[in-house]
Amino acid sequence: MIRSGGNRHREGSHYTPRAYVERLVLPTVVEPLRAEWESVRTAAFTHARAGNLKMAREEVNAFHDRLCQMIVLDPACGCGNFLYVSLENLKRPEGEVLDVARQFWESFTLELATHSADPHQFLG
Repeated sequence: MIRSGGNRHREGSHYTPRAYVERLVLPTVVEPLRAEWESVRTAAFTHARAGNLKMAREEVNAFHDRLCQMIVLDPACGCGNFLYVSLENLKRPEGEVLDVARQFWESFTLELATHSADPHQFLG
């Protein structure tokens, strides 16, 4: 059944526009991950320049594992916008991680077939 905005409002259902969701998701989910990723990326390249590719791989892999194990919960989940925006913004740094990882070793993409950030981490 399709309900009009007026019916949704009377029933207590509210749609949160993407712009409002981003106001919450960006500072709480995205910005901390971005800061952590920058630190990890810097450390990985520092290790690589020093000739220690093993440590560079470990840095990148540990961050990727963190992305794949992160859980986002929206206990007031309505339309799922908070969860969708969070997933979308988690996949972006994952793409950057993969780009950096490919610089250190080719086989990394094979590992991703079974290990990637995905919707099961987002609960509502």
